[in-house]
Amino acid sequence: MLLKPYRGEGFGKKLFDMRESCAKELGKYKKLFFFTSQRVRDDPNPPQGYYSQVSFWKKRGCIPDDGLDLFISYKGVGELKESKKQVWVWSKEIECKAALHSNA
Repeated sequence: MLLKPYRGEGFGKKLFDMRESCAKELGKYKKLFFFTSQRVRDDPNPPQGYYSQVSFWKKRGCIPDDGLDLFISYKGVGELKESKKQVWVWSKEIECKAALHSNA
């Protein structure tokens, strides 16, 4: 999560573009994945300054990958110890450079 003064400056877009470009250049990946905290709309303890990034990820061509269940342990806001939580897996299909060149 970016600090408030840096939001809206294009850092998130640049990060996603760089990650996708790097994966395409490597030429061996067809799909990118990342995961996020799965928060309910009325979460009583969101991190300070939290807001949903769903529209941003969708604009970047990412979709929730409902076929993957992933759990990680971390300490949530107000928790004294780590607990296992389900996270939301997102993916985006890409066309790698090797695939582009093999058709030439």
